[in-house]
Amino acid sequence: MVLAAMAPCMRLYSYLGSQLREAVPEATSPNNPYSEWVHTYGSPDFEALAKQLEDILDELAAGEPYEPLCAAYRRAMDLEAQFFGAQPGLEEARPLGVGLFVTDFDDTLTTKDTTPIIIEAAFSAAERAAPEERRGDLRREWEQRLREVLQLISEEQKALRERLQSKGPTAGFDPERLSEVLAELSDFDRRMNEAAFSSGIIKGVSEGDVTEAARNIELRDGSREFLRRAQRLRVPTHVVSVSWAQDVIRAALSPLEPGVEANRLSLGGDGLCDGAISGEMQTAEDKRGALRRLLGGERRGPTVYVGDSATDLGALLDADVGIVVGDNGMLRPAAEAASASVRPLVALAAAARGGASPRAAGTVYRANSWWDIAQLLLGDDDPASEGRREAPRVPRALTIAGSDSGGGAGIQADLKSFMARGTFGMSAVTALTAQNTQGVQAVHPVDVEFIEKQIQCVLQDIGADAVKTGMLPNKEVVEAVANQLRINKVQNVVVDPVLISTSGHALGDDTAARAMLAELFPLATIVTPNLPEASALLGLDKTIDSVAGMKDAALKLYGHGPKYVLVKGGHLKSEGESIDILYDGTTFHEIRASFVKTENLHGTGCTLAASIAAELAKGLDAVVAVRNAKAYLVEALRKSCSLSIGVGPQRPFNHGFEICDWSSSFRKRDVDYRLYVVTDPACNNARGRSMTEAVQAAVDGGATVVQLREKDIDGGHFCRLARDVIEIARPKGVPVLINDRLDVAVAAGADGAHVGQSDISAADARRILGPSAILGVSVRTVEEAVRAQAEGADYVGAGAVYPTATKGDAECLGDGLDTLAEICAAVDIPVVGIGGISASNAAAVVGRGAAGVAVVSSVFGAPDVAKAVAELRQAMTSAGSAS
Repeated sequence: MVLAAMAPCMRLYSYLGSQLREAVPEATSPNNPYSEWVHTYGSPDFEALAKQLEDILDELAAGEPYEPLCAAYRRAMDLEAQFFGAQPGLEEARPLGVGLFVTDFDDTLTTKDTTPIIIEAAFSAAERAAPEERRGDLRREWEQRLREVLQLISEEQKALRERLQSKGPTAGFDPERLSEVLAELSDFDRRMNEAAFSSGIIKGVSEGDVTEAARNIELRDGSREFLRRAQRLRVPTHVVSVSWAQDVIRAALSPLEPGVEANRLSLGGDGLCDGAISGEMQTAEDKRGALRRLLGGERRGPTVYVGDSATDLGALLDADVGIVVGDNGMLRPAAEAASASVRPLVALAAAARGGASPRAAGTVYRANSWWDIAQLLLGDDDPASEGRREAPRVPRALTIAGSDSGGGAGIQADLKSFMARGTFGMSAVTALTAQNTQGVQAVHPVDVEFIEKQIQCVLQDIGADAVKTGMLPNKEVVEAVANQLRINKVQNVVVDPVLISTSGHALGDDTAARAMLAELFPLATIVTPNLPEASALLGLDKTIDSVAGMKDAALKLYGHGPKYVLVKGGHLKSEGESIDILYDGTTFHEIRASFVKTENLHGTGCTLAASIAAELAKGLDAVVAVRNAKAYLVEALRKSCSLSIGVGPQRPFNHGFEICDWSSSFRKRDVDYRLYVVTDPACNNARGRSMTEAVQAAVDGGATVVQLREKDIDGGHFCRLARDVIEIARPKGVPVLINDRLDVAVAAGADGAHVGQSDISAADARRILGPSAILGVSVRTVEEAVRAQAEGADYVGAGAVYPTATKGDAECLGDGLDTLAEICAAVDIPVVGIGGISASNAAAVVGRGAAGVAVVSSVFGAPDVAKAVAELRQAMTSAGSAS
C-alpha cells in the first residue's frame, strides 16, 4: 500500500522535473531558487529510480485487490495537488482558448496509421471476389506488391532524412527555408502515392468496405473527448488529412461531425475503386494550403493545429499554436532543416501564464497526450462544478436491456443492482415488456435507431466504465449495439445472452443468438449464459446437466472471442450448493456458494450480470468481480426468502436488503418499547429452561422487544441461537436485538443491536448495521444520551435506575428517577429505563417520561415467565401508562 502511494508521486516529480528542465532552461540556473529541485527531479537517475519503484510495485502487487491500490494512488495525488496548490503565487491557470481548431487524423487522432486498414479492406474485397482455388496465389501476389511498395518508401524516406539533415543551420527560423523543406516533403509524398496506386493495392475496394473496416480504428486516449468538448463549446473544428478515404475518417469519428478535408477513393461505374484516389490533399503543401483557406473566416481566439508528422509541419508553423502529438520520426529532422524548434507543451503554458502571446514564430509544441492539450486549451471538463479534482471518482455502468414492468428483472433489476453495488446506473431500453410474477404477457421491441440514440446520448456525455447487455430481441438490435460499443471503445462489456424468460417466453428471435456469437462475444469482457442459454447458443440437443458439461460449454463459447465465460449452474441439481464455472482461456474457476432455497428468483441472471458490470466499473479484476457479485446475489436471496410479492411463481427479491430489510414485520418508528426483556442464561439455567422456551414464554406474556444477551458462547452457536429466537419473535411482531455482538446481529438477520459505553461507538455501529436496523445505546448521563442520539441511536437504555444484582458493575444513575427524567427531556428518541425494575416500581419509571422498562431477572428469574411479563404490563396499565 505504501508503494502504491509512493510510485505515482515519484513518477509525478520525475515528469515535472524533466518538463521544467526542458521548457524553462533558466530554472536550472544556480541563481534560480528552484534549480536544485529541477536538477534533482529532472535527472535521468531519478527517472530510473521511479521506474524501478514501479517495477517493484508490479511484482509485489500481483494478485492483490486492485481497488485499495487505486485508493492509495488517488489519495497520494490529492495530497500532491493540495501541496502544489498551496504554494504562494500559484492560482488556477485560465485556459488558452481556441478560435479555430484543426487536426490531422492518422497517428494524431488515431493510435496508428489507418492506411493499412484501407489496403487490407481492398485485399479482402478482392479475395471474396476470387475463386476459392485462386485465393492463396492472390494473397502471395498481393503481399509481394505490398512489400515492394513498403521497401521503396523505406529507402526513399531514408534518403529524404539524409537530405534534410544535410541542410546547414540558419540564423533563426527561416520561412524561405521552410518552403524549400515543404517542397521536398511534398515531392516525396506525391511519388510514394503514385507508387502505391500503380501497384494496384487498393483496387477493387468500395466505400462501404472501408467504412466497415473503420469501425476497428482505435483513437488516441482523450482525442474523441477533446473533439466532443470543442464542438460543445462551438469551436469550429476541422480534420485535414492526406488519408486516401475520407469515409474512414467520418466513420471512425461518428457520431461527431467535424469538417473533413481529405481524399476520396476514385470509383468506377461499378462502385469499386479503380486503384487511385480523387482529391487534392496528398502533400505537406496541400495541408498547409487547406489551413490557410480555413484561416479566412472570423475567429474568436487563436488558431490551433495538431499533427504528428513532417507532412503537418507547414500547417503547424502557420497556426497561432502548433501542437505535436507523437512523432513519426521525420518531423524533427524537417523542423531542424527549417530552423524551427520543438518545445514541450509546458513551455507554452508558462508563456501564456506570463501574459505572452501564444504565437511564437518558428516554434511548435510537443504534448504527451490529448488530455494535456484539453487542459491547456479548454480547461476543466465541467466549468460549472468548482473543485472537480477533489470530487470522488464515480463508477458508471450502463445497461442495454429490456424493461420489466413487474420490476424484478431487466433494466429495473440492473439499475437496482448498480446502486446496491456502488455505481451510477444508466439505461438504454431495447424492448418494453408487459409482465408480472405470472410471466411475460407481451413484448414490444424498440426501434433500432432509437436504441442507438439512447446509447450515444449516454456514452458521449456521461460515459461508462462498464456496459451490461441483456434482452436484445433480434439481429438488427444486436448489430446496432455492437456497433455502438465499437465506436465508443467501451472497455468492460458484460453480455448476458437473454434468450428465454424464466416463464418460457421467447425474448429474442432465431437470429439474435447467432448475431450475439458473431458480433457481441468478440467485444465481451465476460459472457454469462445459464445452462439453457449455453445449450441454445451451442446448438445442443439437450440442456447441460453436469459440471463437466459446463466446463465443456465454457471452453467452446470462449472460442467465440470473449475474455471470460461464466456458465451459471443455477439450473444444475447439486446437493446444497450452487456452482458456476468461470473460464479465462487457461483456468476453470469453480465459483461455489450455499444453495438458497427460495421462490424469490426472478431476475437473478440480470442481477448477477449487472453486479459483475458494477464491480468491473469500480476497477476490479474479472475473477474478483464475479466472486463479489455472486456473494451479493446469494445474500440478497437469503434476505428475501420470506418475501411475498405477487401471486405468481416468478417472484422478485430485495436488491436493497442492506438499506431496507423487508423481512422484518415492523418499522423502526413503530417499535413499542413498553416491555423490553433482556435474556439472562444464568436465570434460565437456574429455572431449568432453554433460551428458546424462555423467549417463547416472554413473547406469549406480552413482551414488546427482546434483547438476546450471551457472553459465554462462540459466534457460531450465538448465530444459531439468534435465528431460533428470531423465528419465535418475528411472527408476533416483536423485534429481536443482539447485545454487543454486531457481527451476530448482521449474520443472523436480527432487527438490530444494543451497545454499551465501553463497546464500539454508536456511529461505527450504525455504519456496520446500516440505516434500517434498530440501534440502542446504554447511557448514564445526559451527555452520553445526547451523543448517542447524534451518532445514530434509535433509543437509549438509561440506568441503572435502581440497584440491581443482574449486572454487578452497573452503577445507578446519579439522582435515580430525576436523572432519568433529565435524560428523557434532553433527547427526542425513546428512553428505556433499566436496572432493578419490577412490577412494583415500573409505573414510576414510565411516569418520569420513559417509553418503557427493560427487565431481566424480574422476568427470566421468575418461576413463570409469561405470568411475570403479564403482571408487569398490568402494573403499567393500572398506572395509566398503557396505550
